[in-house]
Amino acid sequence: MTMTQDPDESRLYPHLGDAARAVIDAGLEARIRFIKETHWIGYAQADLILARMKELLDAPRVDRPECLVILGDTNNGKTSILQRFANSQVRIERGDGSGSEWPVVTIQAPPVADEKRLYTAILHRVGGLGASLRTRSALFTATITTLSGIGTRMLVIDEIHHLISGSTNQHRICLNALKYLANELRLSIVVAGISDAHYSLGVIDPQLENRFKPMQLPRWIDGVNFRRLLASIEMILPLKKPSILQRPVMAKRLAILSDGKIGELLTILVAATVEAIRSGKECIDEGVITQIQDIAPAYRRRTLRDDL
Repeated sequence: MTMTQDPDESRLYPHLGDAARAVIDAGLEARIRFIKETHWIGYAQADLILARMKELLDAPRVDRPECLVILGDTNNGKTSILQRFANSQVRIERGDGSGSEWPVVTIQAPPVADEKRLYTAILHRVGGLGASLRTRSALFTATITTLSGIGTRMLVIDEIHHLISGSTNQHRICLNALKYLANELRLSIVVAGISDAHYSLGVIDPQLENRFKPMQLPRWIDGVNFRRLLASIEMILPLKKPSILQRPVMAKRLAILSDGKIGELLTILVAATVEAIRSGKECIDEGVITQIQDIAPAYRRRTLRDDL
């Protein structure tokens, strides 16, 4: 269904961005579906990381390309940034009809450190025949040939800590494979993982720690930047009344409830928005937060302790 926007709605709902304003007069369920969809929330550190990834992608190909490791706690925005970048890099159809170029290939690291699974994940992502290949040598050759053939300039791997868990020998094999891919194909590798991933890379191979420059996604604390983030988020919440989430008391409460993680913050605010819509309150206040706060990390931990 196509939503049309009344020119006067920008004056009626000045607290909303265009996307939320376009659905504000839709039915309850339509608004709830809207807020449960994935929405990009920009902020300064995310913009810096995206700019650095674009810089690496556009850099001339060299023998030892620079790489990047994005570090942060679980549910603090790493995957969203990688997906945002991947979505901005469209595949390019070749004029000779030989297929398309994939400048950026994005995968999730296999759940355990296993070289064959790593190659299979890459080939599966680009529509290769990884599942039909049995030997490490065949998978390795297919990966090199495929990525070279589709013009890949950047390999992005989420959850890199999976590749540095398990036996040290398997770690080293997988990381040597990544280093070889980077050198042989002259492509940059961007990985994301939990905060100690960069240290683990250095323990396994000091050269990799030097090659992969870290960028951090620290936890949020209540302050100017956090309140700007809350103001940005409020613009996508399809509520008819302003919540003013950046109010000091509310901001402090949300920072505590979310453990300073943007993923947890969004989970809380989506649940609060649904509650505000269904209850007819049409804004998020302290009472709405109290209604849904049991989904917050601090309350989940308290419940677990009580159960034990």
